[in-house]
Amino acid sequence: MKISFRLIIGVLIWLSLSGCQHGKLTADDRKECPYNGAIDRASREHFDPESEPRPSKSPIVKVIEFTEEGELHDRCQWSDAIFEIRGGNQRIAKDKKSKFVVIYVHGWKHNAEESDSDLKNFTSWIKNMSDKGAENTDVVGIYVSWPGQSIPLPIFDNLTFWGRKGAADRVSIGGNFSKFLSAVENVRRQRKNDDDFIVGIGHSFGARILFSAASPIILHELQTHHPGERFGIYKPFKGVLDFTILLNPAFDAARYTAFDSTRRWQEKFHQRQQPILLSIATENDYATRFAFPLGQLIGTRWHEREKITLGNYTNYTTHEIKISSESKFSSEYEDNWYSHFCSNNVCLERTRADDRATSPFLVAKTNSSIIDGHNGIWGETIQSFVADFLRKIRQESRMVVSEKD
Repeated sequence: MKISFRLIIGVLIWLSLSGCQHGKLTADDRKECPYNGAIDRASREHFDPESEPRPSKSPIVKVIEFTEEGELHDRCQWSDAIFEIRGGNQRIAKDKKSKFVVIYVHGWKHNAEESDSDLKNFTSWIKNMSDKGAENTDVVGIYVSWPGQSIPLPIFDNLTFWGRKGAADRVSIGGNFSKFLSAVENVRRQRKNDDDFIVGIGHSFGARILFSAASPIILHELQTHHPGERFGIYKPFKGVLDFTILLNPAFDAARYTAFDSTRRWQEKFHQRQQPILLSIATENDYATRFAFPLGQLIGTRWHEREKITLGNYTNYTTHEIKISSESKFSSEYEDNWYSHFCSNNVCLERTRADDRATSPFLVAKTNSSIIDGHNGIWGETIQSFVADFLRKIRQESRMVVSEKD
């Protein structure tokens, strides 16, 4: 009896640390995708990823999978996504249709299987965005998958927290996802279409992966647009993505310190600066509110900002999202449109009273009426708000003429 009990405990500990990867993906070390090497998800047809026209119609959702070690599972997925965004032969200088690209990185307990709820919900959301989009715009969804689900067993899958956290970090460290973001940005430059718009969205550990990949590039752009003197004004800038959204992010607040510190110095942001990053965390997200700090303590991360996730660290909170009966807040901060933005009575309002109103880095708290729990990110309320917020940023960005260095 004692031996069996110890065996069970040992297995549980092993599961919690390793994740016991179920259906482990293997790396594809091919140098290029051969002709007819891609497979269309909807029709299952083989096709050349560089060809036009393409098998996929609306909604256009491409999948890119990374292995446990952060390597590419299938290079044809990469080629398929890149050529879908390119929208034609690379010799074409400018495509008539603009691209609205949404890159989504799923979180814990998800993968790229057709039955996965995140993939289904993301596909439905992209379809809705396409149906309501402009006539001269193609909406393209890129579903970035990694081994977020290791054992498909209810209850027991909760023990994979540390193993999946490690897997998420290996995907970030591997560099291939950062490479993909840069490849997308390069395609945008080749297309020379000023109306192209690229968004990154990450949930839970997926937000951890996205932030780890995008944040160094954002900080680089931030510093290269520094005024060069105290009390100066940053020139308008953006990161490798036009906008980044983190939903119930599962990473410690310490990782965000470099961004928050920009609010404490004498330099200010340009009045035409558009938002670059928005983190949204709900108050009843018990995974990040309780489970994450416990995991950090077990991992001997005891500093306050290491124990608490970004969304639960009130010192970094700048905004609140809530239901309002008013179509617009009567805010005392009449600084810019993202100090107070409303969509269908769901309003984002700045709550942090400082002189950095034009800061492009937004950290918002919300409640269960907007996002109900850790996985409540696919509710109609929050998804409608996110869609309208993205449309607003794109609209405002069209009106901004960035200053050249």
